[in-house]
Amino acid sequence: EPTPSENSATDGVFNEVVRNMPGAVLSVSWRPDHSIRCLYANNLSLELLGMGLREITEPEFDFRNVIAESQRAEFEGSLERCTATSEPFDMEFQVDNPALGRRWVRCQATAARGSDAAPVFYLRLVDIEDRRRVAEERRQLQVLLDMVVDNIPFMVNVKNAHDRTMVVVNRAFEEPTGLA
Repeated sequence: EPTPSENSATDGVFNEVVRNMPGAVLSVSWRPDHSIRCLYANNLSLELLGMGLREITEPEFDFRNVIAESQRAEFEGSLERCTATSEPFDMEFQVDNPALGRRWVRCQATAARGSDAAPVFYLRLVDIEDRRRVAEERRQLQVLLDMVVDNIPFMVNVKNAHDRTMVVVNRAFEEPTGLA
């Protein structure tokens, strides 16, 4: 069994890991009125959520208010499933950051029981705004490429080099061959 000094060293290492982990690390719990109280928030929470740590952990602060209103019910449902099944969840939603505006985050969470047997949720939020923007730009470029290829007056077909299956054919290829 570890001695108190070993526990202190372990706690210190754990706190250092949490403090320097990418993204915001928070612990939250349900209140009787079904609002969500933030019990702990690391320093990166300030950067991601745009609010001071004192504000986030104030007893009357409702964590749901940082989540985009249209996604709150989904988040709450994920917390309820996590409580019922003890299964972690992973979802994406938007947060309202007063300084940066609405930002996409990825939330990974797990539940545990607190000292009063009430569920406590440990959340890790990572800013994915850039990734979402790049994905949307890639989707728009793919739509443009598909339109260009489909409207070229010459027959175009692209095959998979490994199994020789057709991956892309354009309209000029489809019409005379009847292949789609």
